[in-house]
Amino acid sequence: MKEIRWEIESRCNLKCKHCFVGERLDQHSVLRLDDAVHIIDKLAAKGLLKVAFTTKEPLLFDGIYKLIRYCHDVGLYTVLITNGMILADKREAEALMNTGINDISISLEGINERSNDFIRGQGVLTRVIEAFKNIESYQPFERVTVGAQMSLNRLSAEEAPRIPWFFNQLPLDFLYIGELSNDGNAKDYPWLRLDNKEFFEAETKLIVEYNRLPKKNYYLVPKSMLPWEAIYYNLEHGADFPVIPADCGVLKERYSLLPNGEIVPCISLLNHKNFTPVPSVNLVDNLWERNDQFSAYIDSVGKVIKSTQASLFCKECSFLSECNPCPNSLMDDGFAYDLDTRCRFHYRFFKDYINRVIQNGESSQFKFRKETYIKLHKGTFIIRRIYPNGVVVKHCFTRNQTLETVINRLFNGNLDLKELFDANASDIIEDMLRYNFITAN
Repeated sequence: MKEIRWEIESRCNLKCKHCFVGERLDQHSVLRLDDAVHIIDKLAAKGLLKVAFTTKEPLLFDGIYKLIRYCHDVGLYTVLITNGMILADKREAEALMNTGINDISISLEGINERSNDFIRGQGVLTRVIEAFKNIESYQPFERVTVGAQMSLNRLSAEEAPRIPWFFNQLPLDFLYIGELSNDGNAKDYPWLRLDNKEFFEAETKLIVEYNRLPKKNYYLVPKSMLPWEAIYYNLEHGADFPVIPADCGVLKERYSLLPNGEIVPCISLLNHKNFTPVPSVNLVDNLWERNDQFSAYIDSVGKVIKSTQASLFCKECSFLSECNPCPNSLMDDGFAYDLDTRCRFHYRFFKDYINRVIQNGESSQFKFRKETYIKLHKGTFIIRRIYPNGVVVKHCFTRNQTLETVINRLFNGNLDLKELFDANASDIIEDMLRYNFITAN
């Protein structure tokens, strides 16, 4: 286990209408600072590298600044996800920025009082903007990464074309945009969720406007984007998103640590009617070991994901072996159908694009994208792209003469397919376009 999500506090100073945690943690006791430090010692000794302090409101935890400083001192990369209310106080912002924190994200749900404050509470947007300004004013020499997190919903969708411009005026490094989860408190407000078509339209407007920014002061990260959707936006709208399959945290062993010190595979699966009871280990009294219960539970989650995918477009998809959508979402009514529809639509676009651009010669000029690296290892070319948010996309190509010719042409400038007479070149270009290693002129 290299990283963990710590749901360290069961209280919150807001009552957001969309909170996916809902009442899951309301009855949980909260650790003393000494016990929290003790847990960090245990996990660090086991190889932990990263801890994210999150729901409900981690800054309400008594001693949170001391705990973050301790994490920093033992060499852990520390992330804080907060609603920002406390950081509207300059003294609190200064105290946080002196802890050695590495990454801060503040959540909001819209860019005006009507959209954001309806969901999060009256006056919240004003305080969040103040929090961003306070964080910036106390930035240390080794800058802390700052992000904003928001969901596109029924209200914020109307603002989609203005969202990129609004955030470009704030001191941000990243903007994380996603879908509204149908869980927790959101179940009481189903009308807030966008359907497939509505979300796609709002996201497209947002991405188009983001690309129009004359100077981008932050990097846009669409959290809910599927691989074929990223490919669509990269090719059709000139975006540059990493092509990453859905990634279930349970299967990657990125576990949740609850306020009472219990570690569980994932907070979203607590008390889920379609899964067996979530196994747990209390780290206050026990050392962390992945026991048989955890192994069996992880296996069962993987089987649920793959059995659902077997009836979807997934079974035909080249990303199947890597793609593991959230099992909690897969169990929602209609989500599997939406997933299937979205992937099929964007896959068809890609095949039409390949036919139009490569086979019909609409464009034949290609070049490597920035931050693309190639390594030759035992007869295999390993190509990697490194993105500003730290994501690395990698794909392996078997070495042959055509591939070497394509790579050499790309390294020396532009590749013109018309100069190549090997039919395999088209397949190579198709793969490189799919993984966003190259772009068409």
